[in-house]
Amino acid sequence: MRRLLPLVLVLLGCNPGELPSLQQAQAESCDPADAYLEGDKTPALARSTLPAGARFTVLPGVTLSSPVATRIHQLDDAFSRRTGKHLIVVSGTRDPGRQARAMIRVIELGGSLTKLYEDREAAAEIQKAYDRARGARKRPEEVVAAVQSTLQAQIQRGVYISAHLRAGAVDIRNTIMTEADRKAFRAAVREVGNISLLEEHRPPHFHLEIERDKPEPPERRPAR
Repeated sequence: MRRLLPLVLVLLGCNPGELPSLQQAQAESCDPADAYLEGDKTPALARSTLPAGARFTVLPGVTLSSPVATRIHQLDDAFSRRTGKHLIVVSGTRDPGRQARAMIRVIELGGSLTKLYEDREAAAEIQKAYDRARGARKRPEEVVAAVQSTLQAQIQRGVYISAHLRAGAVDIRNTIMTEADRKAFRAAVREVGNISLLEEHRPPHFHLEIERDKPEPPERRPAR
């Protein structure tokens, strides 16, 4: 098993040297958004869609819009200047199905949706959908479907419980960061600007919300 673990981690998109133990690999599950169910067929982000010269890592199955990838490239450069290291993106844009698995992951780890999300009413609605499905002894994929259906209904009402659903959020792996790295990362976020940062603990990662760049005001022509 010990000999097979490095190969398994490589196939999952992880660097074996970054994970010192099997326990850490199990705790992080490489991508917190995809760890609940196997068989997710979401295509990986093609390397060619990243900005030229980008050196940060995007795990398989993670999708970033072009503007968000550009901002992460800027953030990675700022972080690398301070540490000589590069960032690992573990989650990006999510469709309702992927978001459902991510929220179920939080619940299964003992987290509280109503504490994690600002919209407590929407979070409570998701929790009830999960509880009903589990109480009815639904299969894992049926539990995901129940939560996904609730998320879709919320979106139709204009409720987006997570920025991941709007293609404006990114999760960065921080379990391999030292305290000095974390300090440097926060400084890099401030340098790049227009990025909000939240440190989450179940599972542990840095959650970023990328604000859209404001368009340049139109050039004013002198009145004739």
